[in-house]
Amino acid sequence: MQKTSVAFLALVALCAGKPALAGLASWQPQASEKLVRMQPSYIVKAVERDFSTSELGSALADMNGRIRAKAATISDVSDAVARTAGETETEMRHQLLAERQAYLALVQEQQDLRRRQARTKARVYGDMLKKLGREGNASTAPGDLARQQEATRNRFAKADAAVDASLMGVSAQPGSRYSAEYAKNVAAIEHLVQAINQHPANAQAEVDGQPVSKETFLRQQVAQAEAELSLIDQEGQIVGYMARLVALDAMALSEAVAGEDLPENLEGMDGLADAVSLFVPE
Repeated sequence: MQKTSVAFLALVALCAGKPALAGLASWQPQASEKLVRMQPSYIVKAVERDFSTSELGSALADMNGRIRAKAATISDVSDAVARTAGETETEMRHQLLAERQAYLALVQEQQDLRRRQARTKARVYGDMLKKLGREGNASTAPGDLARQQEATRNRFAKADAAVDASLMGVSAQPGSRYSAEYAKNVAAIEHLVQAINQHPANAQAEVDGQPVSKETFLRQQVAQAEAELSLIDQEGQIVGYMARLVALDAMALSEAVAGEDLPENLEGMDGLADAVSLFVPE
């Protein structure tokens, strides 16, 4: 009975108290010039790679593993409760409560780590936005980009015509060495231009499948980090309700054990009114 009371008090403290600190693991990415100049998809990969090698990233990965292991333990103990009876079942129910309490404590620490990750992401993408604005390096808007591409193609066509006229001036003979080399070079240029346009490192930023400027893309990354914070807050509410449920389970177990421990001479005892006959003869 004492064991249950201690567990119950600990669970009540878990419900009402603050989450445990998740250590001092840090992650301090910087919005460097090199990072800002990267293509959008590479910016995200660089930020994620930096996080995975940081103290905070390692701590979160370790915490995720501990939570999975604890969940497996809870499943095993829960199965054991169903297979036992009597005092052994009571002991297993005590253990199940303790394992659930430990699980919730780990989840709260994990949420703290995830909050720090999301806040840092929002900060570093925000810093990149500021730097992009200060330096005037914001990517061209989709409409402007299309017009620039069209202008580039027109210039290429004009240069192509000039080179063609020059070559034909040298040799107007059909099938000459110059015309054959010219055709080969044009094919090589077109092939290289196509490869450059289709290269992943040269891909234009997209949000929901629509091309956007780098500035818009970075704003989207900030919004996603803020959305992650909102999601973690929601999950925090779920953890609070789970902790409350575990506390109620502990209370129910405490009452059940207390009922089983009542001395036999107290069970079924007559009320005091029934003892009046002991003092007043009939």
